[in-house]
Amino acid sequence: MIQSYPNVIEPDLTVAISKWQFGDYSSCFPVIEHHAQKDNAHAQFILGSSYYTEFGLPKDLDQAVYWLERAVENGHPIAPLHLAMLVDPTNELAEDKRVSAEKAARNYTLGFERCKLGAEAGNAHLMAALAGCYSLGLGTDQDQALAEKWSAEAQAAGYKWPLR
Repeated sequence: MIQSYPNVIEPDLTVAISKWQFGDYSSCFPVIEHHAQKDNAHAQFILGSSYYTEFGLPKDLDQAVYWLERAVENGHPIAPLHLAMLVDPTNELAEDKRVSAEKAARNYTLGFERCKLGAEAGNAHLMAALAGCYSLGLGTDQDQALAEKWSAEAQAAGYKWPLR
C-alpha cells in the first residue's frame, strides 16, 4: 500500500540526515537504517541512494534496489526516478538491468507524477526534480521550456542546486 509522503521525520532522524548531508557517515547510518526498517520513506530513499552512489556505504546494487523499491512503495516522490534510472535496461548508464523497460517506464511516470504534485504544491526540491524530468524526458515528453520554467520556480522558492 502506498502511504502519503512525507512521513513524519523524528528528531533523531533529522539529525542523522544532517550528518549524512555533511559526510559524517559513521554515526548517521544506524539511525537512518532504524527508521528505514520502520517504513520511513525518506530514510529508505537515503539508504538506497547511498548504496548506489557510495556516499558512506559500499556499493551494493541489491541493497540499493531493495531500499529504493521500499521507498517507492511508501510514497517517496523522487525514489521512482532513482530506481528507474538504476535499473532501466535502455539506459546505458544503468548498472542493474534486471527489470523490464516497461517497469522502468512505469517508475519514471510515477516519479514524474509525484514530483509534479509536490512542485505544484510549492515544494522547491520537487520543482527542481520536475525540471529534471522535463529536461531529460523522464516520465513525460521532453520540454526544455517547462524545464527552464520549473528550474526558475525552484530557484525562486529557495532551492540551492547541489555542488556534488
